[in-house]
Amino acid sequence: HVGMSGELKKVVSEEEKNDITDLKITGIIDHTEDLGYLNSFNSLVRLDLSEVYIVSMTEQLTSFYSTIPDEAFRYSESTGTLKTLITPESLIKLGNKALQFYELDSLVFHNEIQEIGQENRLGKKTFISNGNLKYVSKFNSNVEELYITDLRAYCETGFGAEDIYNTCYGGGFQPKRIYLNNELITDLVIPAYISQIRNNAFQNVESITSVTFADETTYVGPWAFKDCKNLKEIKNYNSLSAIGKGAFAGTAISEFKVPESMTELNGDIFNNCTNLSKVRFNDSINTIGCMAFY
Repeated sequence: HVGMSGELKKVVSEEEKNDITDLKITGIIDHTEDLGYLNSFNSLVRLDLSEVYIVSMTEQLTSFYSTIPDEAFRYSESTGTLKTLITPESLIKLGNKALQFYELDSLVFHNEIQEIGQENRLGKKTFISNGNLKYVSKFNSNVEELYITDLRAYCETGFGAEDIYNTCYGGGFQPKRIYLNNELITDLVIPAYISQIRNNAFQNVESITSVTFADETTYVGPWAFKDCKNLKEIKNYNSLSAIGKGAFAGTAISEFKVPESMTELNGDIFNNCTNLSKVRFNDSINTIGCMAFY
């Protein structure tokens, strides 16, 4: 237990730290000094910060940062040994490159998390109670299995750059498999009253074999299902009025009937869809974007 920020060294001495493999900290720690000290724990395998508040020593202790700041955990000997990280339950934001060099097997976020910055190396298994998650920046990596608790919130989360010409390069988590309440998602059913699927939302998810859209869904964002290589069928999509650039690129879709309300097929929409054999156009289509069927 650390009762005062900046005093982790008083609780765990230089002589003791390198013998510790499993560490749980409670109390209050400083966002630079104490987190920086943790970089030097050379044998640490599991770190539990769930009951920690992260503050700035320059401010009153009542002013909680609730943030793991940019580049908080720089590469060191300890970052090569750490395999499990449980973040603070109070954590609202993970900064840019805060976990850039970790080779984590397991990473746990809690329900207060709202934003995950760019260029973090997350856990191969990343667990997130995501009811409050609003934004996941681009170029995060390492996730193979993503465990979520709220599919509606996930569909409404912003992923990666908003510029459609940049979003194909690493928006969101890009896991191979997504689990909803510990059950693998194969036949994805979009929750009711979801009007749009945000860009990059399900990019690279290999476990998805079909998608059924909600009646209220009118828009699928750029690269939303890019490289879902086992996605063979999309259902109930007649309400779609627009589909973003590259939304179904690299999927296994075999046929598609353009909804009556659509006037344009954006670029790359079916790029690298090698199973696509039949497309039926409506009378309203007036534009086919660059490399739509490349």
